[in-house]
Formats: sequence, C-alpha cells, structure tokens
Amino acid sequence: MKWTWSEKGKRFLESTVSLRVRFCEVDILQVVWHGHYFTYFEEGRNAFGREYQFDYENILKEGYIVPLVHAEVDYFARRASLTFSPSAPVCTQITAPA
Repeated sequence: MKWTWSEKGKRFLESTVSLRVRFCEVDILQVVWHGHYFTYFEEGRNAFGREYQFDYENILKEGYIVPLVHAEVDYFARRASLTFSPSAPVCTQITAPA
C-alpha cells in the first residue's frame, strides 16, 4: 500500500472512482436527490476496497464484518450539488491512526 502524507502530517490511503449520475437520480432542477449520496458513498467504499484488497468478499472470508455505524452529510449551495452529468468523482480516504 502506498500511504500519502497530508498537509497536516497525517498518513492516508485514497481511492477515486467516477460514477455516472443517472437521470432517475435527479429532480426537476437536475440536482441529485439527497438520499442518493449515500449510494455514491457506498460505491466509493467498494472501489476503495477493491483497490487495496480490502473488499467485502475478502473481509467476510476472513470472518470480519464492517458495519457502517455513523454517516453524516453536509449539503451546500446549489453550485456545489451534483447534477445530471456523464460522470461525478467520488473520493474515499482512510486516515491512519495517530
């Protein structure tokens, strides 16, 4: 694994996947409905796992589970919202413990 160092001196692993925002996921203003963000996050988590051999199949094979116990999203102004588009990047990071 290749750890990256942040500006604050913390080590992290990162994976980015490009997802397609489908028409059925947007409202009349072509903005993604807020509930779909968690689906995109899960896709990012799966891509991260595949990239670092930490995917669900390997985790379950080893006898572990990784439940999501907390999720939080801050929604910002329209200019920062996802809209109907060919692709949207989803970046997933895990930071090493101090």
